[in-house]
Amino acid sequence: AAWKFTAPEACVGSPAQSPDGLLALATNKSLYVLDGESGTLLWNTALPGTPVFGPALWHQQMVLATTDAIEVRSLVSGELVWKVPITACLTPPVIIKDRAALVCNGGELVVLDLQNKQHIQVAGASPKVPPFSVTPDSLVYLGEKDLLLLDLGSGTTSRWYGPVHWLGPVCTPLVMLDHQLFFGSTNKGVVCLRPKKQ
Repeated sequence: AAWKFTAPEACVGSPAQSPDGLLALATNKSLYVLDGESGTLLWNTALPGTPVFGPALWHQQMVLATTDAIEVRSLVSGELVWKVPITACLTPPVIIKDRAALVCNGGELVVLDLQNKQHIQVAGASPKVPPFSVTPDSLVYLGEKDLLLLDLGSGTTSRWYGPVHWLGPVCTPLVMLDHQLFFGSTNKGVVCLRPKKQ
């Protein structure tokens, strides 16, 4: 059945839907969770910080990037589970297995271990280009000159492909398709690279 929900403030980013049909959305002041089938409001909670992207879901929790923290909240109640103070987030949270990754102001890549409530921070990430997963235990992000591989188990970084800075500023997310990497560059348009197998 069709339904409509009107939030009292402007929505931020896109809503996220859980496998069991809950719909989570953020506004610039609050979090809301609805029954995805009926549109019934299940709960809402005011937020101390302002979200900059919509929530990302992980099991029965949600990851929310705000202007001054990354918050992990219960999808069932909205209760704050834990948070990491940061500078402003520049990319939406990306869920990679049991982790969430995003880039913050100043080019800091932050990876949260959602199971163990720990996080690592790596300097030198290009702002506004989200990281992406190449295996369940590693992710690739754009550095100053190269595409870099972060091993999530050890926290070590190595060059994955590069240099790529001569292509000009990357202006789209990185997309991996059939062992080829695609992205948009302001100098070269759409670029397709074939990284070496790891």
